[in-house]
Amino acid sequence: MSRLDRKKFGFWYIIVEYKKSHLAGKEGIVALVIGGGGGIEVLRLTSVIQRIAITGDFLTLISALVGVVLAGFALVVAFLSDSYTLQLQKNPKGVRAFFAPFMINIGTDVGLIIGVVAYRAVAASLPHIVERTSFVVLAVIFIFAALNITALTRTVMAHGVTRAELMTMDQLEKQLNDSDTGND
Repeated sequence: MSRLDRKKFGFWYIIVEYKKSHLAGKEGIVALVIGGGGGIEVLRLTSVIQRIAITGDFLTLISALVGVVLAGFALVVAFLSDSYTLQLQKNPKGVRAFFAPFMINIGTDVGLIIGVVAYRAVAASLPHIVERTSFVVLAVIFIFAALNITALTRTVMAHGVTRAELMTMDQLEKQLNDSDTGND
């Protein structure tokens, strides 16, 4: 058994490793449109104090999402069958490719929590343009994090379907073996 390289399981390592893939995907584009456009419109309609309150809602919602994603990740890890884990390991990037979306989501959520707490602590004293830009950036990341729950669910669903197909193949193989043994 090889020794695990801890850095290969980190958020930034996974981000760099998957930079060529569709890391942001459709969710990233939609987040830019909704979070960026909506954030700019919110700037026009609100004061700094109101934006600080709005980011409080971000904080509440994203904190709950971290719990859901972490619990989902733990359940997926706990219930992976041996045969399916071996099947996933055949991927050139191994099982880590399956778990990467969880790390990306959790890292994004945690980064957003830190960003929102920092924004709320200093927003009232920031230069006008920095405060406004920070709010829009946080709005985009918030929408991205929320939409990524759908992307993560899509990934888990695809793996569920793949696992069901593997189970079907295993069952058919068992039936074939049983019928071969019955003919002797």
